[in-house]
Amino acid sequence: MPKYVSSAKVRAVYDINPETLRGWAVKGVINARAITNPSGRKTWMYDLESIGRRMEPDVDESSSSSCSTQQGATVLYCRVSSNKQVSDLERQQGLLSTAFPDSEVITDIDSGLNYSKPGLTKLVEMVCQEQIGRVVVTFKDRLMRFGYELFEKMCKEHTVKIVVYADEQRETERRQKCLEDSGKNKESPNSVIKIKVYPTKEEKTLLTKMFGTHRAIYNKLVESSRGDCYKLNKKELAEKYRGFSQKHSIADYLPTFHSEVPEETMDSTYRDFVKATESSKALYKV
Repeated sequence: MPKYVSSAKVRAVYDINPETLRGWAVKGVINARAITNPSGRKTWMYDLESIGRRMEPDVDESSSSSCSTQQGATVLYCRVSSNKQVSDLERQQGLLSTAFPDSEVITDIDSGLNYSKPGLTKLVEMVCQEQIGRVVVTFKDRLMRFGYELFEKMCKEHTVKIVVYADEQRETERRQKCLEDSGKNKESPNSVIKIKVYPTKEEKTLLTKMFGTHRAIYNKLVESSRGDCYKLNKKELAEKYRGFSQKHSIADYLPTFHSEVPEETMDSTYRDFVKATESSKALYKV
């Protein structure tokens, strides 16, 4: 297991400047850990063995490359509880091997409550010796039923990443669905599209007249129907007040610009009035 020491001890052995050590650590040339204390200060600890290999000029490059590859290797861990579930074990192996080819596979057939399983013991040793860089499982409980957080913390201390394949798949599917939904919304003819309209001065005047006429007729309808709006049903109410502006001289209560307002605007006022009256009757159970 690597022995991590402070920069002062490294300097006593190899006479290397702390800044040089930190640069090597950041570039991944040597093994190192950054420990943050409660005050927020970061302290670097260095692996003497990896520094020794870095300082020796005659180190075989192929050996160094092999060591680096091994440290970044991926291990697939698969487990089932009994021999009756061998088919499920094979399914796990096939699924992970397809997603992560050329990876070592470790298997166990034992309970998730047994922490002395041969495969799990081997996996823990590989993590502690920093021989691997990633552990992949289908679900968290494949590693252990309880204490997963402890194993996760141990892996983090040794810079080993745990990949839960099911979580990765769900996240991938969620992102894919969001992209598809986004595409559908863009293509959908019913999607809401906001368009800024800049009417001319004449158009603004006409809009004002239309809204004003609508409000004026609506108010007059309410005032005129107070005596019988709750006595008549929807059909009778519509027949009585349809064409209100023709039966009564709207010039009496509207400015002269009402003649410029489309007839459809006035008709919509009667429909809104009847609808509002029916809603009011339903609300107050008249």
